[in-house]
Amino acid sequence: MADSQVPDYYKNAGVDPRSDSFGNFDDLDNFRRFGSIIRQPDTRNFLVDFGEEAAYCAFNLESPTIESLLKNPVCSPFLYKVSSLFERPF
Repeated sequence: MADSQVPDYYKNAGVDPRSDSFGNFDDLDNFRRFGSIIRQPDTRNFLVDFGEEAAYCAFNLESPTIESLLKNPVCSPFLYKVSSLFERPF
């Protein structure tokens, strides 16, 4: 995925848009790959960002990255509501 297509709030939070753990959820290949990742026992957490232009998905984010995203007014209302529902305890 080209860096220019990724919303700035991801890059500002430290998400690497070239990572295998991040991508456009609307892309069929990514959608299938993410379906496999979510079933892996070492998957700790994930988020899906349903935006007006595109949907993005990320896996195994570190706490500082999640905190940065939660502080962002663009995505924080949705993430705050679902973050506790999908994070697996260690």
